[in-house]
Amino acid sequence: MRKRPLFTVLGFAVAILALTSCESDALFKPSDKPAAKEERPQSEPSQQSEEQLEEKKALIHLTRITYAPKKGGTVIKLYGDNAFRHTSYKLANPMRLAVELPDVMLDFEPKRIKVDDPYVTYISVVRFPKINSVRIEVELVMDLKYKVSQKPEYLEIALHGPAETPAEIMGQKAASDISDEIRSVRTKNTELEKENERLAQELFLDREAIKKLEEENTELNLYRQETEKTRDQTESLSKTLSARIEFMENKIAELQQKLEKNSPSRNLLSGPNLDESDGSNDQGLPPPSLSMPPSSNLMGMIEQETQVKQTVEAWLDVWNEKDYDKYTSYYSEDFTTEKTGYKGWMAYKKALFKKAAAIEVKAENMRISLNRNNAKVVFKQAYKSDLHRDFGIKTLVLTKEQNSWRIIYENWMPLKGS
Repeated sequence: MRKRPLFTVLGFAVAILALTSCESDALFKPSDKPAAKEERPQSEPSQQSEEQLEEKKALIHLTRITYAPKKGGTVIKLYGDNAFRHTSYKLANPMRLAVELPDVMLDFEPKRIKVDDPYVTYISVVRFPKINSVRIEVELVMDLKYKVSQKPEYLEIALHGPAETPAEIMGQKAASDISDEIRSVRTKNTELEKENERLAQELFLDREAIKKLEEENTELNLYRQETEKTRDQTESLSKTLSARIEFMENKIAELQQKLEKNSPSRNLLSGPNLDESDGSNDQGLPPPSLSMPPSSNLMGMIEQETQVKQTVEAWLDVWNEKDYDKYTSYYSEDFTTEKTGYKGWMAYKKALFKKAAAIEVKAENMRISLNRNNAKVVFKQAYKSDLHRDFGIKTLVLTKEQNSWRIIYENWMPLKGS
């Protein structure tokens, strides 16, 4: 017999290894140790055991199972001594593929084996000896397409998955979720930045408003102090002017008495009060006839009183209108108070006109007394604005300058209970 060269035998062995290297070792195969044969007495053969032996001879032997992971799937191969009849279906909880093999007996013990595969976790072999049936269960990581087909030497279970493995899919999903979360965080961050800018702007405006209020409060405090000082000066000057006016009124009364002595008729202004007279004098004689005084005296006084009243009413109108320019035209440049003069008084009034949104001043029970080119006007004054309101007695002293009456002194005193 011709011997083959050694390198030829080695090459043939390498070729066989190359063909089988892509497939894993058999997961299920007969034990290396053959099973012990059951000893039966030769003298007692039974018909049933012979039938069973015949039936076993008719069964297909499942000798081994292998699996080979591939990209996008896994291939499981079932080897036997004949072609398998099979039925396949899917089960849930856990998700698995079941392949039923009737008329099959195992050459190895049934078991459940964990496999290192991206699509398959366990492969189980279950035996049903009473019906001579075997079930192959393949536990899946995800729902996969499959195909079971009989090849010449084995039954092939081909599992087809996506191009990416479940781990890759989960990684892509996690990466997508992280990208979405990053976008969401960036959007929220942008919204927070806008909200921060809005709050910063509101804070700036609030601070400016507080600063303005503090400035106004400082001005009001200064105005209050100036008002209190002016009130004290006004009260002192009012007392002085009241004394002067009383002195001048006494002088006027003396002059009127002298005029009455030199005049054939009594002065209308100093004559008896008709409301209080009973129509007779102390001597029982009828009262003297009231003849009109000289026109140069009586008519002049009436005209001046009318002019003074019209001046005061016009002064009240421009005060209500807050017309500062016209308001100042009713004051004499010699106007003075105990606290300030013409310029200080006008500056105070100008600031007050700007602060008050609206002013309403009313005069009641106006009384006017004349003394040549001077006039004294006393009335009840009601003042109201959005900043302040009061009620008291207003006293004005006017002087005639270039045929116009102008205020030279002004005083106000609150009424009790107002």
